[in-house]
Amino acid sequence: MARLLRLLRALAAGDARRGVAADQLIRIGDYRLEDQKAAMSSLQRDVRRLGDAGWWIENVAPAGSPARYVLHPNDLAERAGLTPGEQSVLEEALAALPVHPPEASEVAPPVAIATVRRAVDARCVLEMTYNGTLRRVHPMRLHNPPGRWLLRALDEHDGVVKWFLIHRIENPSLDDPGSARTGIDDPEDSLNPHEWRVDPPTEVELAVAPEHQHLVRHTLNLAVGHADGEVGERVEVTVTNRRAFMDWLVTMGERVVLLGPEDVRRDFLDRLEAVARG
Repeated sequence: MARLLRLLRALAAGDARRGVAADQLIRIGDYRLEDQKAAMSSLQRDVRRLGDAGWWIENVAPAGSPARYVLHPNDLAERAGLTPGEQSVLEEALAALPVHPPEASEVAPPVAIATVRRAVDARCVLEMTYNGTLRRVHPMRLHNPPGRWLLRALDEHDGVVKWFLIHRIENPSLDDPGSARTGIDDPEDSLNPHEWRVDPPTEVELAVAPEHQHLVRHTLNLAVGHADGEVGERVEVTVTNRRAFMDWLVTMGERVVLLGPEDVRRDFLDRLEAVARG
């Protein structure tokens, strides 16, 4: 588990275009194998394990060249095992890291974009398969930040306004023009997933070393309370999107200590162990 976390931190801090060289990851992973080929096989196995857990890690090296791996932060939302309320969450846990998004011309529009655009323009209820589940939504607007397309819509199933990743939409079909609701209240209109009310609010306590306090506040982008403690500054955060918070904790590594409550600590350890088990 510790090795997987070291690999993730190295990839998160790596160049978003050139990636991190395989031999560097082998050193970071401390595989301690005399045979370089065996060490490479072990690294590839761990990369697959992380991929199975939902992290999109790509070898960007040309064919026949030594491997170089890139972690794509834009797709951290597509984790395996997301709860229904989290399926549309766009993970921004690595927002503070130096990321160079692809040029718009390099990103092909999603297959469903034309149908989704018609749904927004004509105010049609959109029926679709999303993450393998049939959904009916009331479209509100499109959003196109670098490298991705998003739909803001009201989900009929639970009555929650969400962001949907359009390239995850399959088999879209439209009801009659004007069938979608208008004037939908959208109080959680934010692209910061830590602000989305996916789960019941939970007060979480963290310990943060002084030199990392600014980074923690910047990446969470939330109002936090704090007080001095034995481990470092004690930070209190109201968490309403537990999965986004857990992913953020992974990116913070040893810079942050999760103090409580105990059920959140247990949930975080269970998630790490699930990744380690592959």
